Amino acid sequence: MVSPSISYIIPAYNAAGTLRDTLSSLAAQTRPDWEAVVVDDGSTDDPGEVVTAIGDRRVRFIRQENAGLAGARNTGWNVAGAPAVCFLDADDTVAPRHAERLLTRLSGHDAAGCASRMVGPGLEDLSWLYAPGDHDFTPERLLRCNPVCVGAVVIDRAAPARLGLIEPPFDESMRVAEDWDLWLRMTLAGARWASVESEPLFSYRLRAGSLYGDIRAMWRAGLGLIGRAARGPEGHRAAREWGVRCLARAAAADEGVVLVHEVRTHLGPLRDEDEGVLLGALRWAFCRENVKSPDYVGDLAALWKRRIVERLGDDPVAARAAERIGWGDERWSRLADDAAARAARGERIVVYGAGRNGRHILELLRQRGVMAGYMDDHPGARGDGPRVRISDLTNAHTVLVTPDERGDIVQRLRGSPALVLYPESVSVQETVLCP
Repeated sequence: MVSPSISYIIPAYNAAGTLRDTLSSLAAQTRPDWEAVVVDDGSTDDPGEVVTAIGDRRVRFIRQENAGLAGARNTGWNVAGAPAVCFLDADDTVAPRHAERLLTRLSGHDAAGCASRMVGPGLEDLSWLYAPGDHDFTPERLLRCNPVCVGAVVIDRAAPARLGLIEPPFDESMRVAEDWDLWLRMTLAGARWASVESEPLFSYRLRAGSLYGDIRAMWRAGLGLIGRAARGPEGHRAAREWGVRCLARAAAADEGVVLVHEVRTHLGPLRDEDEGVLLGALRWAFCRENVKSPDYVGDLAALWKRRIVERLGDDPVAARAAERIGWGDERWSRLADDAAARAARGERIVVYGAGRNGRHILELLRQRGVMAGYMDDHPGARGDGPRVRISDLTNAHTVLVTPDERGDIVQRLRGSPALVLYPESVSVQETVLCP
């Protein structure tokens, strides 16, 4: 038997119904030199039957008393025999080139990541691509949130020891967010992240009502790991942003009423600078709860708006987020039409932001025959077209600002000779929000 180049560690807790999909996706890998370590973490069903039925000698099976996700992953780590490791959940799947592409990226680095595809309960495509950039794997960004699904990362088996981390690598006192904690600790210790693979090689399965299971535990775990990693203004800012994200997730969840009050009491009044974070997190949370793509608004927008008002009251920051959450493709199309008309008059169009909104508006502009430049605050962000700096802007430029989280963008563009447009600048009759 060929020695494995990568070990897939798969904790399985009452996941016999989905484990076959996970293992079948490994069997379809273009590289055959993998092994899988399935750790039955005290299940009441029998994942061992699935492993036996698969009948692949590359799949190893371990049974243990329930130790939680971190403990099960550590058990797999202790027996993994390959020089590279990936941690999969037992309901997720990988694309055929997952090992091939990420092992190529990993060469000479401590970790490599890729884009992910969000799929429905039956693995149906939701047209939802979750694509972190190289700039997301910096201490500053990782302090704010976890930018990557766990199965979208492959790490060098020797990296934790080289970085001086305790092995096995996961903190078993953490019942949630243990992967975010590991990525942050590795990065703060100097981990070398490879260039992020933009191809979606990993699929994360969503189920209605499955928003993190225990948002309170996520909130507290996040505050704890941020507090351990950073002090002073940087830590306070990251902790507040994390609190706003968890507030949004609680507002979107059916069982989140009590937690909304708890998090709001901790945060105090919402501030203007919280609006972008709140809006982005609300949209993400509602889409995840309803198993819909962020590009989809449809008839759910009115429901989302009512939920925000019910849960967050008449807070002006929350009220503005509630209005903006209903913005669908009609608004972006109107902005693209406006920009195309300006381009026809000789104005130079620049899209500020290389995230999901920015990529969407760039595609709409391409459909209209407009080749735009792009700007982003992070040096590692990538976009189509020429990259433009603020110092390059003239009165011949029109800048379309796309991020929900605008941070210092407004201040940064103040005084620029360019015309600056925001999505709210355009007039659109959006009847979807009418009662």
